[in-house]
This record gives sequence, structure tokens and C-alpha cells, in this order.
Amino acid sequence: MLVHICLVSVQTVPNILAIHCLRPDRLIFVSTAKMEEKKTTQAILDSLRLKELDYHDRHTIEIVNQDSFDDCERMMRGIADSLADEEVTVNLTGGTKIMSLAAFSVFRPLGARLIYTPIPRNEYIVIDTDPATEPRLPLPMRLGVRSYVTAYGVRIGNMEEADTLKERARRGRELSRWIVRHYTDVENLLAAFAYHLNKDDARNRQQYDLSMSYDVRNEAEHELLEKLGMRGGRISRRLSRLEIGFLTGDWLSDYCYAELTRLKVDDCATGVELIDKNGNRNEFDVLFTKDNALYIVECKSLRQKADKDADILYKISALQDNFGLRVRGFLVSTAVDQILDRKKNCIKDHIIRRARQCQTEVIHPDDIPEFGDWIASKVPGV
Repeated sequence: MLVHICLVSVQTVPNILAIHCLRPDRLIFVSTAKMEEKKTTQAILDSLRLKELDYHDRHTIEIVNQDSFDDCERMMRGIADSLADEEVTVNLTGGTKIMSLAAFSVFRPLGARLIYTPIPRNEYIVIDTDPATEPRLPLPMRLGVRSYVTAYGVRIGNMEEADTLKERARRGRELSRWIVRHYTDVENLLAAFAYHLNKDDARNRQQYDLSMSYDVRNEAEHELLEKLGMRGGRISRRLSRLEIGFLTGDWLSDYCYAELTRLKVDDCATGVELIDKNGNRNEFDVLFTKDNALYIVECKSLRQKADKDADILYKISALQDNFGLRVRGFLVSTAVDQILDRKKNCIKDHIIRRARQCQTEVIHPDDIPEFGDWIASKVPGV
């Protein structure tokens, strides 16, 4: 029987990848009171279950004092004694340095297979007596959005709706792309839609009877109205909740989602509501994974006059700080007055500085029609 020992820490993904690769018969988690209070081990188990690996009745948890080498070593020796007749692997990646040192000192003399999974590389090293012969072996599993956030104890609160939003984005990919390419010409029409729909809080309704007057200004506006099954003058139409969302700004996140699905990303989701361990909820425009890293795309449509430019990155910061997720962010915004230095035609310096603080890059509005190529230049392998 193969028994695999995991040292638990806030970085759960290295343990998940190794377990999925090795497929042990039993797991032993060496954890701390703090990690168990945060339900970190449970998050690892939940993420594995999403990958059809159920260890809920095939694991044990041992609690150690993370600051005491003697306590950690004593616990490791007890585990080793109980596994005298078993094949043992130990992942030294997690835990504290003291926990890793104790595990190394106990299990190396006993001939256990010691591995280390360097972050963020998707491989593991088998620790040998001769560094020249230490093999580096691939970790083939790639986590999707749900598996990744679950690994950090975060839940998706709107799975069914998120799937519906994916389908809307797929069906409307040509329309959202058309809007992006003709945005300057149809901005006023989109702003009129947003004004009337937001004024009556239509986004929170299942249906809404839109009634508004609009004088068409150019051919692009006329074409967009035709694509929407409308005409200028007096616009009157019943809209579904999905259509309301699209017209009040989701067209931009739908476009980004559709462009990402053309790339070699591992998984992508749009309109995702995340719930952290304390029950706090927040919705994010687009999330995607590539090579076991999580990325967020936050979209700001129209001019966003009500937003302070210093607050434009708050959702990305929230995902990193409040939800505890390691994430790299991208901001896609048509609010040129908030993010652009008009004289230099570049992103404002303080926006760039703020973005760097939360590991985020801001796309120039002129480059939004080439969003897919821009992302491909930023994310290796897509």
C-alpha cells in the first residue's frame, strides 16, 4: 500500500498536483491548528474530489506545533513507526521550514521517497543522494477555475448561472466582437441603454419592458439596433435578464471570455460569484486558468464617470487580499478619461503603479479589439 504524507500550508496546489499524479492508497496530512481552523486540509480534499479522487475516508490528520522542531520530529517518528511495512512518499513542499526539516531528517534515513514540487513549475523533483541523478518528473494535471478556487476554500455560488453566461457569450461572440470594433461609433447608444436600464434597476429583474426614445446618429448605431431587433425613434421591447446584463456592460466581459476560449487556456468562466470561507460574496467578470495558475480579467464598460480612478482595481485586490487567492489580473476598460493620459495617449502613471501593487496589467483601450493577441503576449503558452 502506498501512503503519501503531505505537509499542509496555505499553498495547497502543490499537494493536490502531487496526489493526483501519485494516486496513493492513503493520505496523511501533517498540519497545524491554524491551518485546520482555516479548513485548509478540507479544501485540498474537496478539490481532489472534483477530479474524481475521493480521499475523505482514506486520510488522517496529525497536528504539530509548527514552531517546535522537537514536536515536529516526534510526530514524524510516530508516523514513520506506524508505516514500517508500507511504501511511503513524502511531499516536502508545504508546511513550515521546521516541518520540512523534521520530515526530511526522519524519513530520508528510512528510505522513503522524498519529493519537492517547486512553485510555479508543474513538475516534481525526487530528492536523491546525488543531485546529478535527481529526476524532474512532470505533473500532468491542470486545474480548472472551480478546482483551483476550491483548493483555497473558496466556493462558486452561482454554478448554474455561470454556465448560462458562458453559453450567452458563446452564442453572442460575433455581436460582442462587432461592438468592440465599432465601440466609438456606438458608445452613445450603449450609454443610453445603460442609463435607462440602470435607472430602473433592471439587472435584478427576470424581465423588463424597455421603453425609450433615441435618435440614431450614425450608420453603426442603426446597424447595432438592427442586430438587437430594434429600430431608432421609439424603442420598445421586452428584455430577458441575460439581455439586460448584456446591454448594461456584459457585452465587454462576453467579448473577453469569447476571445480567451480561442486561446490555449485550460479553463475559463464568466460572471462568477465567489464565496470565501467567511461567507463574503463578490462577482468577477472573467476568470481563467493556465498551467495551474489563476488569472482574472476585470471589465469596465462605458465611461464609468461615477468611479474614482483610484478605485478602478478594487475587485482584483479583493480577490487577492480577501479571498486569499494567488492571482494575476488584467484590467480591460473603455473608461478612457479615468485611465488614459490624453496628452501622452498612455495609461496614467498612478494607474500603472496601483496595478503593479496587485499584480495587474491594464490594456490600452486602443488595443481592446486585439485583446486575444494581447493576452497571448502576457501569459506563456496560450
